[in-house]
Amino acid sequence: MTDTLAPTGRARGTVLAAAPLTIMAAAIIAPSLPAMREDFADTPGSGLLVRLALTVTSLAIAISAPLSGIVADRVGRRPLLLTGLGLYAVSGTAGFFVDDLYLLLITRAALGLAVGGIMTAVSTLITDWFTGERRASFLGLQQAFASLGGVVFLPLAGLLATVSWHAPFWIYSVSAIVAVFAIVSLREPERNSPAVGEGGRLPARVVGVYVLAFVVTLAFYMAPTQLPFLLEGFGSGPVVVGAVVAGSTLTGVVGALAFPRLRRRLGPTAITTVSVALMGAGWLMIGTAGTVAQVVTGLLAGGGHRDLPRPVPVPARRPTPRPRHRHRRGVHLDRHRFGCRSGTRRPSLEPEQRKGNTMIYHGNRFTLRPDASPEQVEEALESLRNQGRVIPAVKSFVVGRDFGGDYEWGAVFAIEDLDGYWEYLMHPAHRNTDRVGLPLVDRFASFDVTDDPDPEMGAKIAELHQRRYDNDAELTGLISGLGEYSGSAAPGKHGA
Repeated sequence: MTDTLAPTGRARGTVLAAAPLTIMAAAIIAPSLPAMREDFADTPGSGLLVRLALTVTSLAIAISAPLSGIVADRVGRRPLLLTGLGLYAVSGTAGFFVDDLYLLLITRAALGLAVGGIMTAVSTLITDWFTGERRASFLGLQQAFASLGGVVFLPLAGLLATVSWHAPFWIYSVSAIVAVFAIVSLREPERNSPAVGEGGRLPARVVGVYVLAFVVTLAFYMAPTQLPFLLEGFGSGPVVVGAVVAGSTLTGVVGALAFPRLRRRLGPTAITTVSVALMGAGWLMIGTAGTVAQVVTGLLAGGGHRDLPRPVPVPARRPTPRPRHRHRRGVHLDRHRFGCRSGTRRPSLEPEQRKGNTMIYHGNRFTLRPDASPEQVEEALESLRNQGRVIPAVKSFVVGRDFGGDYEWGAVFAIEDLDGYWEYLMHPAHRNTDRVGLPLVDRFASFDVTDDPDPEMGAKIAELHQRRYDNDAELTGLISGLGEYSGSAAPGKHGA
């Protein structure tokens, strides 16, 4: 497995150092909220507005993240990150000098804009740098650093809040130090020009993911917004509030570090379901708690969800479409199209450039039904081509006529490893080909060719296909209904 850009150790360290800035952005003032409510008691609606000082940051993140994706593509990742770090330091520390609640809300919103830029820049840098297993591992490490930052900075915020509710705002100045390292160590990655949007509606399942992410985010911010007042009712001061909120990040570290291994063993649906269930169980324990110890237990129980389903903004971009007349070397066509990770495509590699790197060439051969119309055939073939264009795991591909055999059409997709293979199988573009193409197919054969010396590679590939079938009854039904099918883990009558 090779990295896409081979970042330096200092560059990686800078990205990891930026991770805690995102998770602590809103929560750092949580220990100060009760004192802020008392200080602004004369301001109409202060009880709500003080809580809003924390949550408005998250609202601004939601607004700025999609726009930041466009900026990341058009201006660059490095400029976006540096701008975000600078705005973070200025808007964050501004709270120390502000005595007007409405002006404080404005600075907190500006902080959210900065966080949206930082999160997007960091996420795109990671997808530029790594693919497959390396990407999953680094993302897990990034989230672990974010949680560790909470363990350090949130108790510190609680300690500073005993001096003055203004004092914790100085913690935001850490961003200026990270900015210096970013200036020295980061370089702008090479990437393709941003593509023109293709339009179309989001699939219902993708909309469902966004809704779930929204609900999870609401629950996530209940801790810093509501716990300070709950713990105040138990007689706890700012130091205890900071320590308790920080304690929830401890299990978040465990969840983040475990993510790469869980990803290899469980599908995204299973991981998300378990994570949300843990979160719900934790909040049920907190809601019925009668002591601080019971609150802490609930936070620890639910804290492991933090870095598993947590939404991460990704740039609003698509890989550059290739002209249809251009020759394509290799392809990736199959009957599994679902799951996704955004990332910059690398150019196709010539054989001599791939020396020392094993590849998996996944192929399909098929004959369509006689009653398939020319328009239906072209739609299915274009969907296959689109897989090769938009699925990041596909390094090269070809779709076209099949000569010298018993099939009419064929496709081959070149993938580097099993993580990329699974990404390919689960991508929405793949799923779309299942939807429009499989009902037209009469005979179908799936095969894989690889120079990987692992004697278990065939069994591992079959396991991925089986996992896909086990979690997609509709796909299994489409394959089972084909007149003839051969391939790894063939379902239904074809596997008998």
